[in-house]
Amino acid sequence: MEKQFNMNIEDSALFIYGEGGHRAQMNRLMKRIGGEINKNKISLSDYKIKEEWSDKHYVTREFRNKYSTFTSVLRFNQLHQIKVCLKIHKTHRIKVVVSTGPGVALIPAFYFKYIVGAKIIHLETWSRFETKSFTGRIMSLIADEFYVQHKSLLKQYKKAKFSGVL
Repeated sequence: MEKQFNMNIEDSALFIYGEGGHRAQMNRLMKRIGGEINKNKISLSDYKIKEEWSDKHYVTREFRNKYSTFTSVLRFNQLHQIKVCLKIHKTHRIKVVVSTGPGVALIPAFYFKYIVGAKIIHLETWSRFETKSFTGRIMSLIADEFYVQHKSLLKQYKKAKFSGVL
């Protein structure tokens, strides 16, 4: 399937983030490491505006409404995310996925890890000090590299690495 989709396309890195603090964390991360990345920088978010560091931006819906799961299912958010993943896969050869959350990262992380074979890197949100986030619980199981921004979370996530606060 990979050969069928991505002939003569450059390697790309996919950066997934949500609105608000997750977006702020991704922008801080990209200020630190963006210049060192020798791949196309593709962004995926529920935030509609393309960031300066991004070569191409895709918009998706939230994975879930944290106030009402029923609303998310009713709007077929998860199916929309799969459709966007297929679109990205068709035009980019994703080698690594970097996420700052939230749930908007879950389906793309599963898709690009298990369908494409991309490496998954997740950075748990800076707003967590003692408890796991919904996204962190799942991403800690599938991520190749999982980072926390507070040392206190190393007790919660046994395989996590400490990155420090962005």
